[in-house]
Amino acid sequence: MPIGRDGPARSTVGIPGTGLSYSAPLSTRERRQAQQGSAGQPTTEQLVQLLQNAMVGPENAGDTLWNQHGVGLVQVLLQRDDTPRDVLEACALVQSWDRCELHIRRGRGPADTLRRARQVIDAAQIVIAHGKAIGIVQD
Repeated sequence: MPIGRDGPARSTVGIPGTGLSYSAPLSTRERRQAQQGSAGQPTTEQLVQLLQNAMVGPENAGDTLWNQHGVGLVQVLLQRDDTPRDVLEACALVQSWDRCELHIRRGRGPADTLRRARQVIDAAQIVIAHGKAIGIVQD
């Protein structure tokens, strides 16, 4: 569902390049099924919980991202004029745990949700690697 749009979640099917599409509201049951993992893929809830366990708390990646230097590595890098654009984009994605979780939950189906979870992990790695490269983060 687009941000700021009222009403139920919708499923949309379109033919690329034609502008033709069809959209229908999803029932609560259909929405839940879309978020359930298929064979071999974790559910949205499982992905969120796994990432939360890995990122939130002392001595986890989130501690470096959000608490180091009193305000967090992300905030320090966002305020620096010499932070490369790719690092700034990664910072925007992992600015807070809430933002990470929201990014994952916006996935449309199990494959997209898994891709979004990987984007969060990659962004965290980019931010921390840059922090190490410029001497802000210690190993």
